[in-house]
Amino acid sequence: MSLAPGRVGQTTAVELVSLTPTTEPEWERLCAASPGAWFWHTRAWREYTVAYRPELRTSSLAFLVRDGGEAVGLMPLSLEEWPTSGGGPERQLTFGGSDCWAPALAPALGARRGDAVLRRILEHVRRLGEEAGAMRVALRVSPLVPGLGDVLTAFLAATTRAGFLDASLA
Repeated sequence: MSLAPGRVGQTTAVELVSLTPTTEPEWERLCAASPGAWFWHTRAWREYTVAYRPELRTSSLAFLVRDGGEAVGLMPLSLEEWPTSGGGPERQLTFGGSDCWAPALAPALGARRGDAVLRRILEHVRRLGEEAGAMRVALRVSPLVPGLGDVLTAFLAATTRAGFLDASLA
């Protein structure tokens, strides 16, 4: 199922696709190919995440990004319902109250195209959070990513453009 069609740059149509049993092999192939993907991006970790704390009613909002039919990015994302002192749950895009892992991109995207795909992913994360009524979104870049300085710079710029606040030093 397509979540939201969109455009990256002037000529490239991007499709955001829910993770399903049909798209799972594509997800796993991109996990294996992307230098930004780790065990935490895999199906096994996502299944663990959903089962981790049943009381949080965790659900996966993971999605895949296709550009021209090719998988170019993935976002492991979960929605949790945290109890509050007011009695009702507070919805968060978190994992166990901590951060979800940052998106992983295909290795051969190049800087400009990679930045555009990353921006599209983060805009969609923001939209999913708004639609779910999430009060908090927490994302983390793995310190194990090759070229961490460049990746972190691009990630912080994209999150800021998508309306997120950098709280990494808070």
